Amino acid sequence: MKLSSRYLFLAALLLASTAHAQRFVPSADSAKPRILFPDSMLSWNDRCPVTREKLSVDIAPVFVNSRPVAFCCNGCVAEFTLNPARYMRRMHATLADPVNPQVPATLDSASCVRVNHEIYFLHDAESRAAFEKDPIKYTGPLTDPVSLVRFQPTPKSPHLVSHGKPFYFSGSATFSTFQAAPDSFEVRKREE
Repeated sequence: MKLSSRYLFLAALLLASTAHAQRFVPSADSAKPRILFPDSMLSWNDRCPVTREKLSVDIAPVFVNSRPVAFCCNGCVAEFTLNPARYMRRMHATLADPVNPQVPATLDSASCVRVNHEIYFLHDAESRAAFEKDPIKYTGPLTDPVSLVRFQPTPKSPHLVSHGKPFYFSGSATFSTFQAAPDSFEVRKREE
């Protein structure tokens, strides 16, 4: 087995075990439970933001301003990531600007920045410029695009910019795997 194939296999195993560690949390409305994720974070939502169907514990969340948004299926993850502002507005979400938490983020495409597979909404052009200058100062934990492991990036974390989007890695092995085949990892892959 090639080195990169070995990492893909390990990532798939990790993803499978991570998804199974997710569980529903009872709520006042038993038909609308939220999901508790392995990092002890509770899903922002209790219904899929795209279809408004029941959430699935088998689907990894998308992190928006460092909070997990849960989904019913992989198709909804893909749809959400095309226009996250639309669905966050539909959820009546109020987000704080990661650069200046005292002001609200603006839910539109001009205020949206992506780092790895995470999505961040900022307040204005000034906040966006500060965020883009030093993303890890404001992101918190990220998901490694190769291993799918959550990690806290540091200034020494391997990173690169691909197609105008910054990517940070938990280690040199996943960085090298990404460099060898960036098209395989730039877009979040569907879980099977």
